[in-house]
Amino acid sequence: MVTPGPERHLVHVTVVHTRYDTRILFKQCVSLARSGLGAVSLFVSDGKGDETCEGVQIRDVGVPRFGRVGRMVVGSARLWARLRRERADLVHLHDPELLPLGLILRLSGRQVVFDMHENLPKEILTKTWVSAPLRRVLSATVRMFQAFACRVIPTVFAEQSYVKDFSFAKKGTVVLNFPIVDSLIGLIRPKREKFTIGYIGGVSLERGADVMVEAVSALRDEQSVVETVIVGPVAADVEPNPVWKRGIAEGWSTATGRLKPADGWALMASCHAGVALLRPSPNFVDSYPTKLFEYMALGLPVVVSDFPLWKSVVDDARCGLAVDPTNVTGVKDAFRWMLVHPDEAKSMGVRGREVVLNKYNWASEFKKLHDLYRELLTN
Repeated sequence: MVTPGPERHLVHVTVVHTRYDTRILFKQCVSLARSGLGAVSLFVSDGKGDETCEGVQIRDVGVPRFGRVGRMVVGSARLWARLRRERADLVHLHDPELLPLGLILRLSGRQVVFDMHENLPKEILTKTWVSAPLRRVLSATVRMFQAFACRVIPTVFAEQSYVKDFSFAKKGTVVLNFPIVDSLIGLIRPKREKFTIGYIGGVSLERGADVMVEAVSALRDEQSVVETVIVGPVAADVEPNPVWKRGIAEGWSTATGRLKPADGWALMASCHAGVALLRPSPNFVDSYPTKLFEYMALGLPVVVSDFPLWKSVVDDARCGLAVDPTNVTGVKDAFRWMLVHPDEAKSMGVRGREVVLNKYNWASEFKKLHDLYRELLTN
């Protein structure tokens, strides 16, 4: 039996995600700290030192070298050394690389939770950094190990679609990555003078960066006045794209790089439409895009990939248009529709905000996480 209330210590751990990761820090850790369930610490590995953020103690264990292997071996060793000195009642892991550490912690008597942010075995099948002949072998190997670990460690699924591949997981709980409505619903900014398409998140070819700027460029070639604002880290595969480079040079495309969430959302709120044109990767097709619900909470009409799961949200809420994310002409036509039908587009944004307020929000998801914690902490 753990000690009560504020004396409990809840520890979240990542060696992959940034310290300001929205799901980890601002949704889970801050919500837990405010809930009174216990003191909350977040262990990260970025070399930026310790700090306190909204009641959460962020503790830096330093940057491990040697890529993914270094994170798994060196990062886990450092974390084990630190966590042995901590009186943690529950340790919540956010990276598959840390599952071996999770098994060790479980054997030592700690309560451990694994947060499955992505379906890694499926994702490996699309990764170019793994040679084609080895992808299936590596995917199967990772799946077998995760299957074993998830039978021992309670698992939190970030998407409902992961459950069918890991239905055997111990105490599997789906905690969807819906937005914190309070931080977005009242965020109102004056709209930019020129019609602006907004995007926030990782910027890569897989996430449709090329299609987005090429569609905007094509629309501009038709004498339409349209620009784009792109917030997020830019992958190396995007920068050689000639349209990407031309948009930046000519000033009709602004790429800010990574920003704190509040700053990124403020920029999106000044745009006229939000975009999520991710390509049909296995991890995308069956997963809710958090940015879709963030756009909706900001009152933006949306243009998104026409995956059945995404299209059902947009069609049910009547909050935007779903298009083929690989078809530049189709995307351009959707942008043009938003541009020439401003009143209808604004109504889409209003409807989307109402649906997020009533349905797709973090409060209902956090309750599921809170209930799981209470169950584990009283065993």
